[in-house]
Amino acid sequence: MRLTFKLLFVSLMLMLVYQPILGQDADNISINWNQDILIVLNTSGESVNASNMDFVSGNGAVMATDWVMNTYGDSNLSYSLAELQPGACLLAYLSADEQPALPENVECTLTVGIFTMTNFDDIVWDVAQGGFSVVVDGASVADCEITGNSCGASIATTASNANDATEVAEDDSQADLLVAWNTDVFVIVNTSDDEVTVADLSFTSSQGAILPENWVMNPGENNILYSLDDLASGSCLIAYLSADEQPALPENVICTQTEGVFTMTNINDMVWDVSHGGFSAAVGGATIVTCDINATTCVVSVATTSASSDDMVAMDDDEAQSIRAIWNTDIFVVVNTSEVAVDVANLSFASSQGQILPENWSLNTFGANNLLYSLEDFAPGSCLIAYLSADEQPTLPDNVTCTRTEGVFTMTNISDVVWDVSQGGFSALMSGVVTTECDINRTRCDIGLGG
Repeated sequence: MRLTFKLLFVSLMLMLVYQPILGQDADNISINWNQDILIVLNTSGESVNASNMDFVSGNGAVMATDWVMNTYGDSNLSYSLAELQPGACLLAYLSADEQPALPENVECTLTVGIFTMTNFDDIVWDVAQGGFSVVVDGASVADCEITGNSCGASIATTASNANDATEVAEDDSQADLLVAWNTDVFVIVNTSDDEVTVADLSFTSSQGAILPENWVMNPGENNILYSLDDLASGSCLIAYLSADEQPALPENVICTQTEGVFTMTNINDMVWDVSHGGFSAAVGGATIVTCDINATTCVVSVATTSASSDDMVAMDDDEAQSIRAIWNTDIFVVVNTSEVAVDVANLSFASSQGQILPENWSLNTFGANNLLYSLEDFAPGSCLIAYLSADEQPTLPDNVTCTRTEGVFTMTNISDVVWDVSQGGFSALMSGVVTTECDINRTRCDIGLGG
């Protein structure tokens, strides 16, 4: 019995000595040094965020802002501290003609940044300084004894930082987008459960910009282009420097559908490059958030599609704005939003390539006598629906309430899809006279009937 107790006691002591403290992560950063050089190495299998990691002694410091990031490939793009790759390292040493040799026990597959210091006090690993601390966001995460020549620390992975940045906005009229980037690619993902409008969303740095008009929209069903005013939940927009292939997305990004791409030819438009020092996101020209370039993620709050619809100009009786056209990639809906019947017998829609004319509508019947509805007496809440010929009618946009469908136009000529983004917009006309110009990126348009 006494022997069993002793064995159990020894086992428990070994567990305490050799196992990490409960709740403490294993070290993923190794700091090594000799008299000439300090090396910060990612020893884990994941990218880590070193953008807020400093090394501080009693006399000096090596700050995250001190690192001069190297460029990769032929692109002249800088590596990012927020995405220190497995096996990659940072080197610090006193300014000299040549970089000192690394200690023999250090294997660095890629040097992503260097700090060639000119101030002796910043040699935090010098024996005279008595040791230094690893500090992340102002809090010490490890104390390094100067006589050991190495020290470990645990810092956040790049993926865990991204997960912390995806909280959904509480305001139903707003939804959060996750903007994520690495050295190769810039991604905007709708992480909310709602469709959102990004038709006025731009990103600007000190050197360049990504503007709404830069996006080349991909085709959806029936080859109708997606719209910036209706970015679906889980969908994304992707920007990268022109190349043969699209770079892989960051590991922490899940995109169910790529709705648009910007393959840039001007390197200055890479607003997420470390050399730009950060960038701002703006809606309608008004800055809504400034993104930290070292974080590799940024949350941008924009209006949901339904909220944007509610914010449209209120109906004005003098201008008879009682008709609203609403569309998505698949369908075009004309709704009587007023409280009285209106005459749409002379209402048409025309783009640079096609048109929807009154005679195109196939009117439905009603009542026991199968009487046809009339365009001259378009009832409140009723709608007309147009879509490209298919086996089934597409579902209406989420923000459309239609009490009854009075007519349908199943078109066979794709040029008549006047609401397609490629057509650049369309006009609403009464008796051949333009009453309203509709912005194709808005996905809705209030129409004046001229009376």
